[in-house]
Amino acid sequence: MKEHAEKSSRLPPAETFVLIAAAAWTVYVALTCLRLEGGAAEVLATSWPYLAFAPMLVAGAVLGHVAKRGVLPLVVSLLVVAPALALLLGVPSYVNALAAAGVQLVALGALILEGSAGAGVRGLRGAPMVRTRDPGDVALGGWDRAQNAWRRQVVQVIGACIAVLGAVLATNAKAGLATLAVVLLAAALAAWGRLHLSRRTIVGLGLGVVGLAALLVVVLGVVGRWPSWMTGPQSLSSARHALWRDALTLFAQHPVLGGGPGAFSEWSGIAEYNPLLYAAHSSVLQVASELGAVGVILFAAMLAAGTVLAAQRGRGRALIGVAAWSALAVHSMIDHLYEFPMVVLLAGIVIGWAGARPVRRAASPPGPEPRPGR
Repeated sequence: MKEHAEKSSRLPPAETFVLIAAAAWTVYVALTCLRLEGGAAEVLATSWPYLAFAPMLVAGAVLGHVAKRGVLPLVVSLLVVAPALALLLGVPSYVNALAAAGVQLVALGALILEGSAGAGVRGLRGAPMVRTRDPGDVALGGWDRAQNAWRRQVVQVIGACIAVLGAVLATNAKAGLATLAVVLLAAALAAWGRLHLSRRTIVGLGLGVVGLAALLVVVLGVVGRWPSWMTGPQSLSSARHALWRDALTLFAQHPVLGGGPGAFSEWSGIAEYNPLLYAAHSSVLQVASELGAVGVILFAAMLAAGTVLAAQRGRGRALIGVAAWSALAVHSMIDHLYEFPMVVLLAGIVIGWAGARPVRRAASPPGPEPRPGR
């Protein structure tokens, strides 16, 4: 029993991968900050997006994981999502960040609907109750079995409301609409249930798309001139082209460790001239220019860890979780979305929910042996 308890208390490989990647990223960023000049407040002002990235992602993943497993009631996740929505709706923010957060909310709503519809249906219609392997799949709040139809319907209404609100937020940007379409397609395929893709294939597709997007951004940054249809204000814009070239130039001068957090805004002429263009508008190029090749490797490890975590349980959940996580990564390849803590927190909730493992019930101890003659 003791050996079994110790074995069950160990973290599964995906969760371990996430924690190791997050710790390595945070330690590296902290060490990078030590070589910056200026006071603590000045250093923190330029480095806090990097420092907050991993903790917010881990916090979201833990919240999504425990809420989905039924360890905490559904209200816990709502208490976190509700302030997030109040902040997003009540405070002026970057429209692309609003759209990215909306896409993650759509994915969360899809996961809630997928879980509530996938278990205990016979019991709700009067047939014998069927104990599910994962209590969160039925009511998402710790119920061990489907009890009443109205409870299931309430959960579905909550999931639908979250998804609709997310879809409204996603309309703030064209890129948000594009990534929203990807998540909705994944949710539709998950509901269809006839797409025979293994979880390894889903992970491979997600990582492949993200890697291709990063490579395309680098190639576009190297190219000296873009076609006119790419430089318009409704497209990638000529300003983004200039920012990407500046980021690659800074990376070329500091290829290993980068110029340090905040170095890009001081290096780039267009970023210094226009405060709204303080970032490279590409997460991978921003990391490369300020944190170097080491930072890019650790950043890639974070993206890979999130993808693997999202694909831990069930093809349907894996499809939705990996699609949402990969869509955010691709969107951020042409933007700077990981510096917004609420976006990262919501993305963490989605991959944590998608990859949550079932609650394992401890076996009841055997009763006393009957005595002979009794």
